[in-house]
Amino acid sequence: MPDGLAQRSKTFDRKVDAERFAAHVEHEKTRGEWIDPQRGQVTLAEWTGEWWPTVVSLSPSPSTRLRGIIDNHVLPRFGPVQLAEITQPSVAVWVVHLTELGLSPASVQKCIRRSGGS
Repeated sequence: MPDGLAQRSKTFDRKVDAERFAAHVEHEKTRGEWIDPQRGQVTLAEWTGEWWPTVVSLSPSPSTRLRGIIDNHVLPRFGPVQLAEITQPSVAVWVVHLTELGLSPASVQKCIRRSGGS
């Protein structure tokens, strides 16, 4: 299994329930909405710690700006939050907060794009 995760299984009393569940998971995957239940328990700060060392294509200036956005805006709000708990409404509230802090619309957009938002 990737990332050292153990294979998990789910049992059903009826075949139709198993097929319905499998179809639901495939639909979520197709829409990009499926979250591995185990990976969803990782906090954004933990995930960022794994992801940041892989950011190698940025020149120093964009890399410094990105790290600043992450450290100053993304992690203070979402760092301790489990990935599965970060929702579109919570991001929308965060955007309002960034605006209330006085960030320009362009800066808010950079925060959203850099944090993996819409």
